[in-house]
Amino acid sequence: MTKSYHTTFGGIIYDSDFNTNYKKGSSSRNGSDIAARILRDRSFDEQCRRQLQNRDSFAEKYLP
Repeated sequence: MTKSYHTTFGGIIYDSDFNTNYKKGSSSRNGSDIAARILRDRSFDEQCRRQLQNRDSFAEKYLP
């Protein structure tokens, strides 16, 4: 049986996200600060997905 979890971490929204008068360019090694936050949030979602899979796999094997 496949379970579907429709939850993801949408990230934290800052007031500065709506600031259109920002300095163009990148202040982060990985590109823009906003892009880096999006990647961190996506990585967090992936980590949570793997933990759910591991938990479900364990439950199927060892729990009645």
